[in-house]
Amino acid sequence: MKCLEILESFVSTVSVDCRQVSSEPDLSSPFLGEKKPSLQPWQTLQQMFFSPGGVLLWMTIPNVKLQPRRYLSSFFMSMAWLSITAYIVCVASDRISILWQIPKSFLGLTLVAVGTSWPNLLASIVTARRLKVLI
Repeated sequence: MKCLEILESFVSTVSVDCRQVSSEPDLSSPFLGEKKPSLQPWQTLQQMFFSPGGVLLWMTIPNVKLQPRRYLSSFFMSMAWLSITAYIVCVASDRISILWQIPKSFLGLTLVAVGTSWPNLLASIVTARRLKVLI
């Protein structure tokens, strides 16, 4: 029961769809001052299904807006998650290069190109949705 409450709390803080919004701000939200959207149970399960990585990050990295003194543990947990995902990408790219017989240098350069372009793509999408002309 406690786990379901935690996951519902996570989903309500992460969701950004156009839904009915309550008038009072949610103090447990990682983004203080935002209004908490009201979620149906099926929407909670849908968010958990489509964002399992977000659930893991939310459960393991302390929220420094609610607990400012935990900034150091939050930083180190973020670095740990960054290291884990980088290791997984490296192992997966090695296996792909062996399986598809692609040279590792070509695959590495492709991953670096995608990795450096992805943040720019997301920033451009956010800017376009906010109807701003320049980034």
